Amino acid sequence: MTFLLGVYIVLHIPAILLLIIGRNQAKKRPTLSPTLIILGIVYFIIGTGICGNILMSI
Repeated sequence: MTFLLGVYIVLHIPAILLLIIGRNQAKKRPTLSPTLIILGIVYFIIGTGICGNILMSI
């Protein structure tokens, strides 16, 4: 179970990075920032659904 939790966290690192980068780019590139934030949120929702389903089935 600990291994799967580690995998869950590692697979969500790209979503977290997209959110952080999108937040930091808000003033520099106002058109890129919402795109990165939306991609990060979608990645997180899909990843949570897939990984959450795998964790609940064990």
